[in-house]
This record gives sequence, C-alpha cells and structure tokens, in this order.
Amino acid sequence: MRGKNVYMNKKQTVVIMALSLAVMALVLLLSARLWFRVDLSENKSWSISPVSKNISDELPDQVRISYFVSDKLKSLYPFPAEIADIVNEYVSYSSGKISFTERDPSKENLEEKMQELGFPAQRIRSMEKDQTSFINVYSGILIEYEDRMDVIPFVFKTDTLEYDLTSRILALAREKEKLLGVIVGDSTKTLEGEYQYMRQYLTQAGYKLRAIPLDGEIPDAIAGLMVLGGAGVIDDWMLYKIDRYIQLGGKAFFALNSIDIDMSSGARAVPLEDKGLLAMAASYGAALESALSLDRVALPIVTDQSFFPVTYPFYIHVLAENGNAEHPITSRFAGADLYWANPLRIRDAEGVKAEPLFTTSDQAWLKTKDFNLDPRQAYSFTSEADGTRGVKTLAAALSGEFPSYWRGKPKPVREGAAEELPPLPEEAAPSRIVVVGNAGAGFDFSMGNIDFLNNSFAAEQPNLQFLVQCADWLSNDDDILSIRSRAPFTGRLDKIIDEGERLAAYALARIFCVFAMPFLVLSLGVALSVRRRRLAKARKEAE
Repeated sequence: MRGKNVYMNKKQTVVIMALSLAVMALVLLLSARLWFRVDLSENKSWSISPVSKNISDELPDQVRISYFVSDKLKSLYPFPAEIADIVNEYVSYSSGKISFTERDPSKENLEEKMQELGFPAQRIRSMEKDQTSFINVYSGILIEYEDRMDVIPFVFKTDTLEYDLTSRILALAREKEKLLGVIVGDSTKTLEGEYQYMRQYLTQAGYKLRAIPLDGEIPDAIAGLMVLGGAGVIDDWMLYKIDRYIQLGGKAFFALNSIDIDMSSGARAVPLEDKGLLAMAASYGAALESALSLDRVALPIVTDQSFFPVTYPFYIHVLAENGNAEHPITSRFAGADLYWANPLRIRDAEGVKAEPLFTTSDQAWLKTKDFNLDPRQAYSFTSEADGTRGVKTLAAALSGEFPSYWRGKPKPVREGAAEELPPLPEEAAPSRIVVVGNAGAGFDFSMGNIDFLNNSFAAEQPNLQFLVQCADWLSNDDDILSIRSRAPFTGRLDKIIDEGERLAAYALARIFCVFAMPFLVLSLGVALSVRRRRLAKARKEAE
C-alpha cells in the first residue's frame, strides 16, 4: 500500500505540473489580447489616449505601419523598443484595423528604397573593441492606407509619437492633406532661405508648406494660412482674398508688427499707419498698439563696445508661467523669445471669442515715442515706464464667426488685372485666428540678424514649438491637439527673474554641491565607522 501511495503521489505531481504548464501557456496566449497597463505619469504620457484607442472607428480599411529600424541602433539605445511598444498598443486596440512590422533596411537591402520613400540614413558614432567608428542607421515610420502613405523620417524619441501617428492616420483616412500656405510679407525673405528652420520644424511635425506670393491665389485645400509680416506691404487685393478665405472657414496665423524697424538707418523705429492688415486684424478682435513692449525679463546681448552680455529689454523672454494654461495652444507652453514686440488689445467681437495666449511679466512697460533702440543708451528706455508698467498681451487666439472687414465696402480693383474678385459668402463659417505682435525682425548687435521664427542659434527653440502648437490648433480638432499636450514636459530653467536672486541661487547651489554634499557624505562615513568600532568593542567585551 505504501508503494502504491508513493506511485500515486508521483503521478499526481506529474499531472499537476502538466496542468500548471498548460495554464501558463494559455495565459501567455491570452496575454496578447487580455492585458492592461498602469500609467502613473502626470499626464498619462506613457499610454495612448482614448482618441487613439478609438481610431479604428474611422478606418474602413486596414492601416499598415512599418518601422524601419537598424538592429545596430536597437542594440545601442532603448528608444526603438519604446517606439515599438507604443505602436503595438495601437495594434491591440484596433480590432485588426492596424498592422505593424519592424524591418531592418540593411538586412533586406532597402537602402535605395529608403531614400526614395524619404528616409535618409542617420550617421552615429559607435564604440566597438575600444575603437570609434561611424555607422549609418535608420529609425523612421511608414504609414500606408489604401493607395496613400505618409512618413515620419526621424523617430528618436516618443514625446510626440502618439500625436504624429494619430494625426497622420486620420489625415490619410479623411484624405485631408496637412498643407499650410505661407505668405511672407518681407520680399527679402523666403521659405527656403530665412525661414528654413521653421520649414524643417513644421515638416518634421507632418506639415507641408506652400509659398503664396503677394499677388497669388489662396488654395481652398490648405489647412491653414500663415501670414508672416507685411502689415505695410500687403495691398487691398490680397487682403480681400485673405478676408474671404477666413469668411469661408479658413484658419489663419498672423505674425505682425505695428512699428517697422529700419536697420539701415541705425535701428530706427517707424510707426505704421493703422490701416490695411493691421486694421483688418483689429476688426477681428486683435488690435496692435503703436508701441514697443519692454520687459525686465529679457534676453542678454553683446554689443560691439561691451565685453559682457547686457540685458536688452526690447528682446522679451516670455516665461512658461506667463502662458495661458487653459488654452490648447499654450497648455504646455515652454516660453518664447520676441524681438521688438508690439502689445495687443484684444476684445470679443460679435460672435468671436478672444483669449490671450501669452503675456509679458508684470515688470513690463511701453515705449510709445522717441524710439531710441541703441543698447548703449539704455538710460532712455525707461522714460515712459512709470505710467505704462504692467502685464502686456503679446499673442492671442480668436475663434468664432468673424465679421468681414470688406462687408459693405467696394471690392478692390487691381490695375491691369483681367479677373474680378469673387463675392464674399452670405454668412461667415466658423474659423480660428492666431495673432502675435511680432513679425520676427530682430538684430543681434554683435552677430547680425535674428528672427522670431527663424533663430539660427537654436533650431528647436520654443518659438517653433509654439508655432507647431498654433498650426495644430488651426488645422485639427481639439481632441487631437490634446494628445500633444500629454507629452512629457521639461520647462526652462528661468524661474528666478531678479539678477541678484539668481546669482545668490547659483552661489547656494555651488556651496551645496561642492562643499555641503561631500561634507555630509564624509560625516556619514565617519559616523558609521565610529559606530562599527563601538559595536565591535562591545561585542568583544561581552565575550
């Protein structure tokens, strides 16, 4: 009987082990479908949003996502695995509407095809066997839907990956091209030249840009219109076209100046007449004052007669905390730098809601006359400070059904033009407008021209981040725009405004890091050593 019980116990053990293995195998098979993730980050930025989870509702056909990534890159960095995890989450929620594959171009001899698709190789440094070498790697995503496709040529982080995927998938499904029309008001500047960084940044965000000449047509197919400067240049013929575009529901971004800065005559400021584009913007609800904003929170510059940087209050450094956190554009505002900016007066026109996007600090003031911009004569900057000090609005967002600037006025006539301008619509369609009181002109007195939207010193400056947020708000639904605001966010280290307080903070941090922390570590080591000796002595005495 004893032998039989032993035999039965062994048999039961084998059966239990077999059943356990079978259950584990079933759990593993089901885990691909039945799974969950707990995201404890502040903005739930490590899991996709409900908008992305329900994207399959708008997909009659299957979306094919291909991640072209070099195995060498996967062995060196963790981000390819993070990218794959996010795309796989799309697949899990898509009910079979999204497929995903990873491909190594070098293994499949796809280098030529990668160039054709728009995936340039990235050259990175690699260390192997104590030798440094440079290798070409790929990390890009191809999205295909029916006979249409879109590419994300560079994917080296996941901060905006969900937004990029969701917005591009929906654009393909809706057959809606993310095309922006750009009117450059300054004839000396071009998209390919002075605005190359802006163009590259918007292209990386998934937009295509089309330059519109001052005498050209505004296509109906564009998702938004960007007007960069031109307050004293754009004529009534083009203003009518812009106004009609907005009346039809078109979205627009205006970067304007009410005061022209003439660098050829020693940085001379010339107020512009309140007409044309400035008057049209005012009729929509955002009027530019004929003044320059100055702020104690400003950028430093180096002049040809100074060895050290000096704060130049005309170059305003907008802090992240001065953005409107309630608006989708600036909900994750990282700050901005403006050069000779003009303050805005905003108002709610009939059927239009006006909201500030960002402002100066409360240490700002105005200059309305005697515009001396020379940093070597800073004594003249504060001549009107006592009567004008306070917070100034520098950018605003308008939404609603805008009153037409040309309603009740005769249509403009251009001499020599054969065609007649089309009539305005009977009723205005809902639209959106962003107005910034800075057309972009600036000048570094030691390094030359700089620009609000094309700063050669920082290709990924907050100005361009703000511009992409504006483009998103103009061309997308708010639910899609909310995805970008969930991205991990790191603010700028510029909270301390007062120069004396900043230097004191630097000194305190230096003392803490150089002296206090080593002293604490040394003291802890000595205390542990003394305690260990006392314990050893007590143990020895007890024996």
